[in-house]
Formats: sequence, structure tokens, C-alpha cells
Amino acid sequence: EKERIHTIENNRNNNSRIFFEKVNEVKRGYQTRPTAMKKHDGSLLTESKEIACEFKDMFEKLLNQPNENNTTIQYSTVEQQLEKPSEDEVKMGLDMLKNGKAPGDDEIVAECLKKGGQGLLNQLHKLMNTIWEQEEIPEAWRISIICPIHKKGDIMECENYRGISLLNTSYKLLSNILLTRINPYIKEIIGEYQAGYMLGKSTTDQIHIVKQVVEKSHEYNKDTYLLFVDFKAAYDSINRDKLWEVMESLGIPAKLTRLIKSCTYNSKSKISFGGELSVEFQVTTGLRQGDALSPALFNIALESVMRTVISQAKGIEIKDNRHLTAVAYADDIVLLAETVDDLKYTTDILLKEGKKIGLKINETKTKYMIVSRQNHRSDSLKVNEYTFERVGNFKYLGADINEDANSHEEVKRRLIAANRCYYGLLPLFKSKLLSRKSKVTLYKVLVRPIALYASSTWATTKSDEKKLEVFERKILRKIFGPNKNNEGEYEIRSNKNLEELYNEPNITGILKSARIGWAGHVWRSKGLIGQITAWKPNAKRPRGRPRQRWVDRIKEDLKMLGIRNAEETAQNREEWRQYVVAAMDLKGL
Repeated sequence: EKERIHTIENNRNNNSRIFFEKVNEVKRGYQTRPTAMKKHDGSLLTESKEIACEFKDMFEKLLNQPNENNTTIQYSTVEQQLEKPSEDEVKMGLDMLKNGKAPGDDEIVAECLKKGGQGLLNQLHKLMNTIWEQEEIPEAWRISIICPIHKKGDIMECENYRGISLLNTSYKLLSNILLTRINPYIKEIIGEYQAGYMLGKSTTDQIHIVKQVVEKSHEYNKDTYLLFVDFKAAYDSINRDKLWEVMESLGIPAKLTRLIKSCTYNSKSKISFGGELSVEFQVTTGLRQGDALSPALFNIALESVMRTVISQAKGIEIKDNRHLTAVAYADDIVLLAETVDDLKYTTDILLKEGKKIGLKINETKTKYMIVSRQNHRSDSLKVNEYTFERVGNFKYLGADINEDANSHEEVKRRLIAANRCYYGLLPLFKSKLLSRKSKVTLYKVLVRPIALYASSTWATTKSDEKKLEVFERKILRKIFGPNKNNEGEYEIRSNKNLEELYNEPNITGILKSARIGWAGHVWRSKGLIGQITAWKPNAKRPRGRPRQRWVDRIKEDLKMLGIRNAEETAQNREEWRQYVVAAMDLKGL
């Protein structure tokens, strides 16, 4: 343990990768590996080879779903001519490969290809052009190694594991080149509802949109109905034949479609467990986990579903007869409606259209929420043969969405999560071998971001901010230790003394700065986040003092910085950045 802590201390400035690797080892502690697994009939397997075979049976079934659509695509005879990949494209594809990743069956790591010099680059360029012309990939590239990773639940149940695919590094290079070529088309094709793996968008966009809908519905006493959709093994169940058909219909060049199709044709997998490999098995459905193309292809598949959903369903009216029907981040979808019947109709369309592409809703994980000041008796939503449980709050993309439209519960949840991280790192925070600088780095880089995840969307109260500051001071007291007074006795450090020793913006200042930075982005946006923030529901506010809103908190903070016309000022990025920095010095309410 001492050696590990010395390694952490010595690599804080020299090698951040080793620094965080060793920190994570401390945080995770000793991880027991299962020495036995249960078969589907309940009997125990103890040999690694047998366990690998059991996982092989499970994944083989999962990745070979029966297809309802076996259409053979007839590509148009006149097609857009695409240039072969240039040497610069190949070099860019190499740069996109991530270092430190486990190799596939070829046992070649990305660093080898990157450091191969001009000679290897020339050969890779030649290989990529040959594949481009022939539309065939080497047989070895078709094989992936699936490593089962435990999710949660009983560690001896195969169903509680998900697969991570290890692909050949040379194939990943081709995948990166194809992704670069297909991205411009995706940007034009994918609807604004989708933020997953879209340039310039993040989970915060979708969290903000959903929270604003809930907040404004509550403020204006307008009922809103939400369904948080979860698909069963979304990536693994995509119907490939239907996907090629969708790509063609959406106008993606036939050459790219054929090349991507060749990457999945006759694909095979092996299971790796405990140093043993299972026999190969064919994979006919789904997208390869770990493939750079998979998120983009999933978005295309989902687009074919959502276009029908959005065109036929009502959603909620936000502006000039424009409706918001769905918000998505990859396969995490929220359906919205103004009445329960509208939500049922929207869900019915999603079920039918999703089935065509291979997507099936997970009934137990899909949840239903009503945002209303009225007392609704219904406890669940029934659509066809499905019954979806009603909940008062839901964890969407890691953020707490609740029917009361407040941030109190989320602040509590974030602090619980941050505390969990802190206690996992406690051996390091208590160690006398680790410097204060290293401990402060651990807090700022690992603990504080957990406490402040999606905090730019919070409408905090004085009580919320006080909880955050108490949490921060607890950790700082552990970092800086007790104070020795003139009598030689140890005493708890005062808040002022901690502030002087830390000499950095406190957690409330970081929160306010992030929130003001996000507000500037929202007010400059001409897209969905800007429209939802400016949206005023066609309803009347009830009597009484309104609850504090997100925009109120922003404007109160800006007022302390001497800014009145906030939305106009936000249009000037350079000026706004100065206020974002200045906000770090703001204290709590």
C-alpha cells in the first residue's frame, strides 16, 4: 500500500495516467472474481472453460434475434462517387485511436500503429484503399472477443453481465475513417430530439430540456405526462437488414452503406473468461460494442422510428404550433404529452415502429411520470399488453427528475454519490505519505465533479448551497488536518482558516460559474434548448408566491455581478467569459 501511495504522489505532475490508475485501484479495493457461475438450470460451473461456454450460449442467443424483415436492398444504379481515403484521412483515423486500450484477436495495440512511421502509414493507406475498392475486409477483422462485465445483482448470474467487444486495432482504423465520412450525412439526417454522440451536444442539453418542461408545467399549473423509455439490449437487437434499408432511404451514399455492411457481414465472436476462450459463434443481429461506428448507426436506426413517432404524435406545444414529442440521448428516450391518451398513442407508435427495426421496450425499467398539481389516481400507464409503473422521481442520464420540479432531492443524491466516492478514497485522504496538493487534486478532479454533475441545470436554494459547502469543508478539514493552538492543543480549523489554506473558489462559486456559463450557451442557442427555456405554456399561473426557477437563480447571481440585461449580454462570448470567471468568487445565498 505504501508503494502504491508513493507512486501516486510521484506521478501527480509527471504521468496523470499512472496517477489515476493507482488512485482507482485504491478506490475499488480488492475485487473478487467469481470462481463459479450458475447455469440456466441452477447448477454450478467451476471451470473457466465451462463458464466461457455458458456465456457463449447466452450471447449467441442475444446476438442472433429472429429477423422480421429480410428485404434485399436494391441500390440505385446512379450513385454519388466518393474519393478513396487520402493519406491524411488515414493519419487522422490513427490519431482517433485511443491509447491504453486492450487489443483484439490480433494483439496489436493502437500505440504500435501510431508509432510505425511513414513506412507503416503507407502500407495502411494502401490497405484502406484496397478495402475501399473491393468492399471486403480481412476475415480476421470479423472476429471480436467479448469480455463479460458484471453490471449489478448476483455476481454468479450470467444475465447480470454485459459484453464488451475487443476488436482488431486495424479494423478500428477503418471504422474511424468510415465514421468521418458518414458524420456529415448524420448531422443532416438526425432530428433535433437526439443529442447522443452528436457534435456540440451533451447529456446536459437533454437534462436541461426535460427539467425546463417539468419546471414550467408545474409553474403554469399545466399537466404534462412523461414516459422514460428503456429498450431491451438496444444495440444488440438492431435488425441489420432493416438498417441498410433505412440508410439507403435516408440518402446515405450506397458506397458507404456497402462498406459498413461488409464490416458486419459474417461477423463472429468468442467469449473470454478467466483466461479461456470459447469457440466462435456467428453474430447476425445488433451493432458491435466497442465499434466507433455503432453509436452513429444506432442513431440512424432510431431516426427511422422517431420520424414516424414525431410526425404522427402530438407531444406538447412549445411555440407557433411546434410540438416537442421526444427527447433522446442515444437509447435513453423520454416521450412527452399533454394528456394521458396522447402519451398512450405516442407509446403505441414507438412500440410498433421500434419492432420493425428490432427494438423492444423493457416493461419493468420503463417508467411513467405525471407532472401536475392535481391529484391523479392512476398508478400506472397501460398500453396494449404493457403496464408501466408510475414514479414520483426518475434518474434520467444521471440526473434526478421529479414531479415536484425542485432540485432539493437531486442535491441530496449527488452528495450521497460524492460521499461514496470520498469514502472510497479515504485511505488516501488520511495518508501522511500523500501531499496536500495531491489530496486537493483528488477532491477537485474526482469528488467535486460527482457532487456537481449537471449542476448547471439546478435551481438551488440557500439550504441546498449550504449543504454543498458543509460537504466541501468536511473534506478540506480531512485534507488540512486539525490546527495546533498556542497551548499545543489540537482544534478544528475555522471556516476562515480553511478558506485561506485552500485559496481557491469554493464549491458554491464553481456551481454558480458553471450555471452562468451554461446560461450563456442556452441564451445564444437558436435550437431546442433555447426555445424550451423561452417557452411559456399557454396556461395561467396559480395564485401565491411562485417557486424559485432556474432563470431566477441565474439572474440573481448576475445581479451580484452588476449585470441587468443578461440575455443580451450573453450574445457577446468574450464578455460573458469574464462574468463566468468572476462568478467563481460569488458566495452562497
